[in-house]
Amino acid sequence: MTIRGVSLHPSEQVVHVERMALSPFLPRLCFGVLLIVLPFFAFFPLLSFGLVGMVMIAVVAGCGIFVVARVAVQWRGTMCLLTSERIISIEQHSLLQRAVSEASVRTINEVAYRTYGWMGKLAHMGTVRVVFRGVVPDMLFSPVHHPGDLTRLIHELRDVPAHGSGDGTFARKHLNT
Repeated sequence: MTIRGVSLHPSEQVVHVERMALSPFLPRLCFGVLLIVLPFFAFFPLLSFGLVGMVMIAVVAGCGIFVVARVAVQWRGTMCLLTSERIISIEQHSLLQRAVSEASVRTINEVAYRTYGWMGKLAHMGTVRVVFRGVVPDMLFSPVHHPGDLTRLIHELRDVPAHGSGDGTFARKHLNT
C-alpha cells in the first residue's frame, strides 16, 4: 500500500492522518480568490478593449487559479502520518518538491505540544514536537488542530507492544473516531 509516495510494510496499518491547519495558507488563498474574482468586477470595461481586455481577464484569472491550486497542493500534501510501526512527516514545499522523514515509534523519546496565545487556544491549534533517541532529528508538526489529542495518540502508539500491534484493534479504534 502506498500513501502520498510512502510505501507501507505489509503488516503496517495507518492509525491516523493529521493534516496541517489551513490558517497559514489563508492569506495566499484569499489573494488567489481575489485574483480570480477581480477581473469579473471590471468585466465590461475590460471587454471594451477587445482582444487585449479578454487576454487581461484570462491572465489575471489564470494567475489566481494557479495560486489557489498551489495552495491546495501544499496544504493537501503536508501531513503527519501515524502507522502501527512508524511516524512519518510529509512536507509538500511546492508542486514538485516534497520532503519525507520517518522514524520508528519505538525510538520516540519525548512528545510535547504547545498552543500559542489566545487565538491558538480558541481555535484549538498548536505545535507538536516529537523527539527521538539516537541520531534521528526531531519532527515538528505545526500548526495542527487539537495538538493535545495528537500528542496523546502518539503516546498511546508508542506504548503499544510491538508484538500486539498486528491484530489491528488499535488502528480500528482510532480510525473510527
